[in-house]
Amino acid sequence: NEMTYSVYYPTGFLNLDFANRFIQEVNGKLVFETGIADGSINMIISASGVGKTTICTQIASNIIRRFKTSTIFYEQAEVGTNIQRIKNLSGFASDQEFSDRFIIRDAGITIESIFDRVKMVHDIKVNNQDEYLYDTGLIDMRGDPVFKFEPTIFIIDSVKMVLSKKNAESDETNNMAAAVNAKANSEYYTKMVPMCREANIILLLINHITTDINTGFLPKKAELAYLKQGEHIAGGKSLIYIQNNIFRLDIKSKLKAEEGLGISGSIVNIDIVKSRSNKSGRSNCFLVFDQELGYDSDLSLLMLLKENKILE
Repeated sequence: NEMTYSVYYPTGFLNLDFANRFIQEVNGKLVFETGIADGSINMIISASGVGKTTICTQIASNIIRRFKTSTIFYEQAEVGTNIQRIKNLSGFASDQEFSDRFIIRDAGITIESIFDRVKMVHDIKVNNQDEYLYDTGLIDMRGDPVFKFEPTIFIIDSVKMVLSKKNAESDETNNMAAAVNAKANSEYYTKMVPMCREANIILLLINHITTDINTGFLPKKAELAYLKQGEHIAGGKSLIYIQNNIFRLDIKSKLKAEEGLGISGSIVNIDIVKSRSNKSGRSNCFLVFDQELGYDSDLSLLMLLKENKILE
């Protein structure tokens, strides 16, 4: 297919969208683009307990909410979040809407089965275009309207816990097993790239930052710019190359219920470690994380205004 203009979907968090913004010319007009691109592959990384699953659930729900056929496929290999928590974070009004729009799998997950599921969604959409295409409102350089498939989102939770079929059926836990997994990730995620682009399937990959144990030797060079020395992310180096965005989450400060904003949680800094639409390494974005309700867009904007002395 010929290349078309990318469409960007707001995440629901204005701080994050504008930190990852850019301007593109569409049919002679400058358009301010914010959010996550159609058919893109994105990775959210952090240490444990910072809210990776929470923000992915909220972003995915915010993106698909206005589309009638859009669905979230949640591959929960870690099985760390219960279904009621996911429903609360999604913000869907009823149990029926949640069960229709949020399909959760928590067993039998391998990289091969994820690939099969992505291919299934791709084939259904491409073979039934009249049902899934929508007019984006954009006009291309020839003056023709730009149509896209309504977005489908896959949340992979997490990259580290999703094994290849060979490893899932084996008792091996050594370096050889890690190499097998990295090779499978490289093969299958690379195959997903053109399918995601064509059928507007957005991947949100959750991944962990691990740190080498210092044994007195010099730490290894960071495997990606804006990671610290000795830090690694699981899945193999090839997986890094195909990402449109990599967002890093770090706790900036703790929040107590009896102080300040009146909530238990934290201020979470977001570094754009990799971006294909903006400069990498931008770190002027933070969000307010409420342990009970998830990330709060309004409080995040309030704190942004206060930090920039626009509000006293």
